[in-house]
Amino acid sequence: MKKYQLQELSKKSSFRYAKLYTEPINADVVFVGNSIAVNAFHSPSFNKITGLKSFNLSFNGLTFPIINILISDYLQHNAKPKVVYIEISGLSNKPSDMLSNFKQYIPYSELFSARIKDIYPSIYYTSLASKSFSYNSEFSLRTLYYLLKDDQEWINMGSISKSSYKLLDFDTRHELLLREMTNLEINQFSDMVKTLSSQGVRVVPVMAPVIDKYYDKEEVHKYISNFERDTGSKVINLSDSVSDVEMFSDS
Repeated sequence: MKKYQLQELSKKSSFRYAKLYTEPINADVVFVGNSIAVNAFHSPSFNKITGLKSFNLSFNGLTFPIINILISDYLQHNAKPKVVYIEISGLSNKPSDMLSNFKQYIPYSELFSARIKDIYPSIYYTSLASKSFSYNSEFSLRTLYYLLKDDQEWINMGSISKSSYKLLDFDTRHELLLREMTNLEINQFSDMVKTLSSQGVRVVPVMAPVIDKYYDKEEVHKYISNFERDTGSKVINLSDSVSDVEMFSDS
């Protein structure tokens, strides 16, 4: 498929990042975070209940540096939302390959262009030399998949199987969920909140519901307490708000 065809298809797709860079969204409320936020914030349901327009920018494996860019780019292309809800589990800049998926948006985002050039220079320069290479990613497949579907309907359906539930490992997942942010990330988060607040946009950090095998009240409260202390932002703690395991489709 030629690169100009992929570019044109991106303009017709409802994939969240294709929409972000090709058409105005102008939502009242924006949700953002990693895979937990994908499932914690279901925009169609929120819109129906509140009468507001929301948009979910979340995706699997997102860390704060990527989230920061997405919010900045959203504000550049859209009217300011009233509120931005940020799911705070797994925010730290742990190793993630998700950044490279954004290479197809290098022409549309100065911030992603600079970040990819800094972290993955070979990917950056190859993307400039070969537009086909820039579209070789999971995001391109999702762009095609959501040509006829509403991306904002994306949510994991069903309940976690008993066999999968038994295999859940507390120590491994717990460390990923509650990895402390670095001083640099804390400062960047605080600066982002100040910038958005000065523009009349409220930033609300949220800890989404956590399945019981990963939930440790003392550790979660410690993580939230440290986050609030370091960033100066109050967290809405929903971590223990869902006790029924069948309400979770996965971990």
